[in-house]
Amino acid sequence: MIEPAISIIVSYLVGAIPTSIIAGRFLKGIDIRQHGSGNAGATNVYRVLGPIPAITVLFIDAGKGVLAALWFANWISPDILGDPTNAKILCGLAAMIGHTFPVWAGFKGGKGIGTAAGVMISIIPIETVILLVIFIVVVAVTRYVSLGSIVAGLLLPMIMLAEKFVIGKSVSSVFLGICIFLSIFVIYSHRSNIKRLNAGTENRFGERVKI
Repeated sequence: MIEPAISIIVSYLVGAIPTSIIAGRFLKGIDIRQHGSGNAGATNVYRVLGPIPAITVLFIDAGKGVLAALWFANWISPDILGDPTNAKILCGLAAMIGHTFPVWAGFKGGKGIGTAAGVMISIIPIETVILLVIFIVVVAVTRYVSLGSIVAGLLLPMIMLAEKFVIGKSVSSVFLGICIFLSIFVIYSHRSNIKRLNAGTENRFGERVKI
């Protein structure tokens, strides 16, 4: 059982690299969590630091998920967990938890959406692209990134349930359970955004903050 433990720990530690916080420190000498929305994620980096740092942070955060699911997961022998997807799920979840609760940044990180996208595109690329398109449409229409994330998060288990019970595609109960967990995780991590959306005070995409 040493292989899974090492893979999961490394996935967590890599996921815990606080990309947005590093960007804020390096570019402006600030803690990104004390500016804008206070979230350590790519959207707030855009709001505070600009588009280029935000895109860079987004790709690195997604890359952490891809790295965990496609590389660190391969360190685990199939004889231990059976279906290789199980290893990808475990390592991917570890990276997401690391991003949200980073040991390197006082366990206060981002919402894990970018890292989750990296994990999902490594496991279910077609479904992830569909969700990405839906996310982009929602953001383009409403200019609320949080709403796009919430909608995509809610639709993930619905798509997998439809594939399993309507189309008849083989979807393991474990993976289906993980998708439901991720959906709940997205809603939970966006609870403050939901309150602001209801109050009409949520920040819209494109709004910038002067520091």
